[in-house]
Amino acid sequence: MDYSTTVYDRSSLSRAWKEWCGTYSEELDFQNGETILFMSWFLAHWRNARKRSALNQLPLAAQYYLSNAEKLSSAEREYLDSLINEPFTFYEILESTQNFGMRLKDMFSGREEFVHERSGSQSAHVGDFVFGKIGKTNGTAILEGMAETLFPPLCKSYVLDLRKQIKKFLKISETGLPTIEQVGDTSEPIHALYRTLRERSKNPTVPQLANTNGEALSFNKLAYDISDPNAVFDALHGLCGVRSKDDLMQDAALDSDGKIVKIEFPWLGQGKSKSSRVRDTVHGMLTIEQESLTVQTNSDERAEKIKDLIHNRAGTLVRFKARLLEPFEPKMEAWKSNPRPPETSHEELLRHPEVHAKMKEIHKSHMDGWVKERIPALGDKTPVQAMKTPEGREGVKALLLQFERWAGKTTGDRDFEVGLIQGIREQLGLS
Repeated sequence: MDYSTTVYDRSSLSRAWKEWCGTYSEELDFQNGETILFMSWFLAHWRNARKRSALNQLPLAAQYYLSNAEKLSSAEREYLDSLINEPFTFYEILESTQNFGMRLKDMFSGREEFVHERSGSQSAHVGDFVFGKIGKTNGTAILEGMAETLFPPLCKSYVLDLRKQIKKFLKISETGLPTIEQVGDTSEPIHALYRTLRERSKNPTVPQLANTNGEALSFNKLAYDISDPNAVFDALHGLCGVRSKDDLMQDAALDSDGKIVKIEFPWLGQGKSKSSRVRDTVHGMLTIEQESLTVQTNSDERAEKIKDLIHNRAGTLVRFKARLLEPFEPKMEAWKSNPRPPETSHEELLRHPEVHAKMKEIHKSHMDGWVKERIPALGDKTPVQAMKTPEGREGVKALLLQFERWAGKTTGDRDFEVGLIQGIREQLGLS
């Protein structure tokens, strides 16, 4: 760092920073972790194209090495040499020992290294990957530079796609991998991908909010006048396909004559996942209370559909009164201000043993067929097809690891879902 002030001026640092940031503008702040990472690159890799002499066009670390070789110990020379020749790349975390270190795999060359890293190992999880570079001396490897952002397995497909492009450009066979030197020679697209992934993690794109049918969210409430709550319930209880009439009645508020005072139950319909496999999902909630029936649902399309279903099933037992469209923004603000949102309909349903069993049956059916579905993250190939290439195989493994992290959210039974994932691994030869 001291030596850099004898070679570069402040404008050089500014130009290097702009190169590092690329199209993503950011302030140069030495209290920022990204600036600290940048300095590793600036000292060991940045070349000042405005300098005329061959020496001054070398990275600063190389200039320092050549100018001070006789003064340096063998350990210092080895470390400097590693900084000059080791590229910035993405490393997948294979093992992590908290406060000690991690076993990393270069996601491009496939080389594995155990690095001593105390702070980074505290938040690292197997399967995550990070952008950085390794430094070595006396048989010890450390992360000379490590980005603050850890990327989850779900993002791995972006790195694998780039690796495939680099292999094609370098004319490397489908089963081969680039060398460390070739990774260094193709550093710019690797660095550009890091910038893109980091920017997305910092400023995620606001998704278009939709329900499980892909319909735009809009909160609808339908109101009906009724005269006989029990007759209306008899006509409509079948909209909740997985619970029997008697089971639903156990949650009802009844008067002294056993007549319904109030009862709520879900309308279950068919939604579609991205893989187009049909699933049963909660499409709305019906409430029968004294002389009224109200239905809440989350899209205009579902509101129209439930109107038709009620008309066909209940007929003259109900009289349509009004349809209210509730503004979306106040609901969003209410969710943001509530640190513990109320239990979802999905979680409420899972309390019932027969619903829980049905959800597990549906999820098992979905997972049993997953290996033959076309997956966008696998280049629109099925997992079976993707397993035929190194990139596809790694992509499948990353998706299964991500599924394992999410296990339990669908059925409420983590062990059950992990077991299904393990079954897929065995089916694909990954166990």
